[in-house]
Amino acid sequence: MKNRMITLLIAVVMVAGLVISGCAAPAPAPAPAPAPAPAPAPAPAPEPEVEKTKMAFATIGSRADGAWSQGIYEAYLYVQDKYGDIVDVTFADLVPWGDFPTFLEVQGELGTELMYTDSGQTWGEAMKAVSPKYPDTWYAVPGSDAGVIALLPQNVAGYDRREEQGYFIAGAVAAMKSESQHIGLVVGVDYPELIRCGTGMELGAKWVNPDIQVEFMVVGSWIDPEKGYESAQALIATGADVIFQYADESGLGVLKAAQEEGKWFVGVVRDQYEMAPDTILTSVLLDHHLLAERALLDYRSGTITHTASNYSLVQGWPAIAPVTNASDEIKAVADALTVAIATESIHVPSLRTLNYIGNVWPEDYGIPSAEELGIELP
Repeated sequence: MKNRMITLLIAVVMVAGLVISGCAAPAPAPAPAPAPAPAPAPAPAPEPEVEKTKMAFATIGSRADGAWSQGIYEAYLYVQDKYGDIVDVTFADLVPWGDFPTFLEVQGELGTELMYTDSGQTWGEAMKAVSPKYPDTWYAVPGSDAGVIALLPQNVAGYDRREEQGYFIAGAVAAMKSESQHIGLVVGVDYPELIRCGTGMELGAKWVNPDIQVEFMVVGSWIDPEKGYESAQALIATGADVIFQYADESGLGVLKAAQEEGKWFVGVVRDQYEMAPDTILTSVLLDHHLLAERALLDYRSGTITHTASNYSLVQGWPAIAPVTNASDEIKAVADALTVAIATESIHVPSLRTLNYIGNVWPEDYGIPSAEELGIELP
């Protein structure tokens, strides 16, 4: 009996163990293997290094002449500021005429790829002698039309403005402002491009009054303010009361004479208002900075060619600075002429030889009258 009780107890304990064992929590699942670490991102490719163009600006005049050479200096600053990441640029002014060949030789040896200088007439002989030695250098010359470029080597490109358009408008403004009905233009040298400015001025003035007297005077120098002063005084002595100038540093003398004698003045190349706010009527614009920019972009795109590119009101380029010291009626006529030329209602011819001076009439070139254009003159 005792043995039977012991056997029964053992069985109960075994059953209880089985029950307890069956109620225990299952063994935890094994932890998942850790994900492999991501491969490191490849280092970014280095930015390709921009190949910079070596460009040089040079002018015979002073960067402070208020006109042509200052415009070239301002173009240099403009290119340096806007395109410094793609161009290495230098500037030189007061380069003597006789040193042009040496200067071009030095630039060629330095590996200059693009030069922007004074006009093709001013640097033409030096370029004929030197530029063929450096066929990989391009020479961009402003104020130089197709007739000039055709005479220069194949690596010279012209960048020109239809300045006669601006002179037509300014000539009309001068005629409306003149009390003596006598105006004049003083130029440094009688280049064909300056003659066309004179004929443009004459056509604009005669569009207002066919009887107005228009004169054209040549200083013979770009860098002689005293001669410019004497030339302007000579015009004033004959009765001119509006004086234009295209004479660079010599033009400073023209402005001085106009100020001393109380005559109206028309500036050139850049807006010269700040030089004579009480004397100036307007300025005819060349915009060296835009021409130099165009040359640089053409060079870098491989589209620069041995041609003369002309830019005008028709393409949206400005012709004159704002008209000042004049009535609202005069300003309105200037605005109307700007639109008429831009829309090709008026075509201003490019007349480049001295025989035209004093002998041009708007009707001879199909220029509509104010009445035909619906423009009311004051």
